[in-house]
Amino acid sequence: MEKLRPALVISSDSLQALPVSIIAPITNWKKKFENNIWLIKLEKDEVNGLTKTSAITALQIRSVDHCRFKEFIGKVSPSTLDSVTAAVAAVIEYE
Repeated sequence: MEKLRPALVISSDSLQALPVSIIAPITNWKKKFENNIWLIKLEKDEVNGLTKTSAITALQIRSVDHCRFKEFIGKVSPSTLDSVTAAVAAVIEYE
């Protein structure tokens, strides 16, 4: 069995009819990540349910089947979601 890893679902709720969601993986935060535009720092709190400071990585977005989801742990703020959207746009050079 593979290790469980947190991720942020970034696909629209309007796609719920499909059995897949687009996600941005979440990894442990490292100081060296500070100057990377595709890594968004996410402090742990009661709302997001994380147990340590983490990073959302917009460079590794992908689609995953809903059967891979194990549990809901929390939510991010609208400003964090805006930061992720901006990071994805930067990675694909969208203007």
